[in-house]
Amino acid sequence: MDFSCRRCANPGDIYADGLCSRCVGYDRALTLLTAPDAGTVPQQLIPLLDALATVPGPSLVKWVNRSATARMIGTWVADKENISHESLDRLPQNNITREIRQTLVTIRVLAERHEPLSQQQLWVAALLDGLPAQQQRILRPYAEWHILRRARFKARRGRYVHGSTRHDRRKLRAAAHFLDWLDTIGVELARATQAHLDHWVTEHTSRAAALAPFITWTSQRRLTSALTIATPPHARPSQFLTSHDYHQQLQRCLSDNTIPLEARVVAALVRLYGLPVSRILVLTVDLFHRDGNHAYLTLNEHPVLLPPTLASLIQELIGARVPSMFQERDGPGYLLPGRPPSQPRSQNAISQTLTRYGLSTLAARNTAMIENAGQLPAVVISELFGIHITTAHQWTELAATSWTEYLAADSDTSTEQG
Repeated sequence: MDFSCRRCANPGDIYADGLCSRCVGYDRALTLLTAPDAGTVPQQLIPLLDALATVPGPSLVKWVNRSATARMIGTWVADKENISHESLDRLPQNNITREIRQTLVTIRVLAERHEPLSQQQLWVAALLDGLPAQQQRILRPYAEWHILRRARFKARRGRYVHGSTRHDRRKLRAAAHFLDWLDTIGVELARATQAHLDHWVTEHTSRAAALAPFITWTSQRRLTSALTIATPPHARPSQFLTSHDYHQQLQRCLSDNTIPLEARVVAALVRLYGLPVSRILVLTVDLFHRDGNHAYLTLNEHPVLLPPTLASLIQELIGARVPSMFQERDGPGYLLPGRPPSQPRSQNAISQTLTRYGLSTLAARNTAMIENAGQLPAVVISELFGIHITTAHQWTELAATSWTEYLAADSDTSTEQG
C-alpha cells in the first residue's frame, strides 16, 4: 500500500482523502482567504498565503481550525472588509486583537507602527469621549500637547514602552478625578483656589504626584491661578544589597542551572550594569556580537565587554529562541521575544520569575548603580547606561557622600550574619 500524499508525494503523513496535513491545511487556508464573489485571494492577503505555505502541516491545520486570527480574517474576507490598523482599533483591545495585529505586522500585511504609543492614543480618545463636554475642553489640549506630545518624543527615541503608558494614564485619571470633584462641589476650574486644591490633595494623597503636572500646566496657561502641589523631595535610593548578597546573587545568575536561562541573563544584566528590566526586554540580538575571544553587548550605542560566562549565557539564549509559526519581521529579533515574537517578553512575567527565585530587582539595581558610580565619571555613566546626565550626577554624588555609610552598613550586616 502507498502511504504517500497523492498530491505532493510526502510519505507517512496522510491526514484526509489521501492528502498530507500540509496539503489539507493549505487547501483549508486557501478556502478561508478566498473572497466568495471574486473566487480569488485578495491581493492584500497574498503575503499571508505565502507565509502559510511554509508552515508545517500539523501547525497549519491547527491554525486554520482553532486560531482566533484565522477566524477574524475569514470574517473580514467574507464581509469584504479591508484589513487595516483602523479596523483593528475599532475592536476591543485585548490579547486576541494584539495577537492578530502582530501576526499581520510580522508577515507584512500591515505596516509596523509604534504600538505602545498607538495604544495610548486609543486609550486617551476613549477616556476623553466618556467625559462631560466641559471637562473635554480642558483635558483634550492637556492630553494632546502635554501627555501625547511627550510620548511621541520618547517614542522617536525608542524610550516609550508599555510601562510608560501606565504613568501617563495615572496623570490623566488624576486630572479627570480632580475635575469631577470640582464639579461635585460646584466650582469651576478657573475659580479653584489653593484651599480647594489642598483639600483634594489631603483626601487623595496617593494621586497628588500624578495631578501635579496638570496643575503646573493649568497655572502656566492661566487656566487657574498660580496653584501648587507640595510634593515631597525625591527620596534617595534606600534599598541596597550587602556585598555578600550582591556577589552571591550574581554568582547564582552565572552558575545556577535550576534558574530559567532568561531569568539568569536578565538578573545578571541588572546586577552588572544597573539596567532596568524594561530596557533589557527591548534589547535585540544584533546588539550582541563576538570579536575574537571577546564578546560585547552594545548599550546606548557603546559596546560593553561581557564576562565570558555571561556571554555564553546570552549566546545560549539566542540559540534557544523558538522560531514562530510565521517568519519574524525584517531586522533583528528581540533577545527575549514574546508572543508573538515581534513583541518583547512581558515585564510582569519576567519580574515574577525573578521574584520566585529570590533575585530582587530594585535593591540589586541600586547596588550596581552605586558601585559603577563610585568608579566612573557621571558623563560616562550617562552615555553608557542611557540615563540623563542629571541623574548620573545624582548617582555619583550619592556614591561620594554615602559610600562610607554603605560600606559600614554592609560590614555591620556581614558581622551580624557571621
